[in-house]
Formats: sequence, structure tokens, C-alpha cells
Amino acid sequence: MAPGQYIGHNTFIYNGKRDMMRLRNGDFYTNVFTNKVYRLNEDIDSSWYFSLRDEEGYHETDKIAGRDMIRLVEASYRKS
Repeated sequence: MAPGQYIGHNTFIYNGKRDMMRLRNGDFYTNVFTNKVYRLNEDIDSSWYFSLRDEEGYHETDKIAGRDMIRLVEASYRKS
């Protein structure tokens, strides 16, 4: 399979190896730079975004494709 190839609902082959990361709606991730905890969400169009509830209210990040979210998570987040 080719790197970044979609192989099933929310599952991608990344780096062309067994380095598979699965995005799961509702999982929590901590931003390594801000130490804030975000919830991973999938919308009806299969786009992904993070949401955050804090004392300032409810916030959402921009919606992006699954493989782009995998890259973002691997670069800036750790699973909580």
C-alpha cells in the first residue's frame, strides 16, 4: 500500500510501513506546546477537528482531512 493510503474507516497507512495511526472520534489529546487537552471530533463530512472547553468557552480548530490530522497529531499532540 502507498503511504497515506486510506484503507478503511478512519485508518491510514502512514510512512508506507506498519506505522498505522487510527483517528477515533472522541479521543483526547494534549497539545505539547500549551499543555491544553483537546477532544478529537469527526463531522458528518469525515473532516476532523479539535474542540476545547475552558473558562473562556467552547473553541474549535479548523476542519481538515484525516491524513492531515494524523500529521498534526503526530507533530504537536500526545494522547491523553
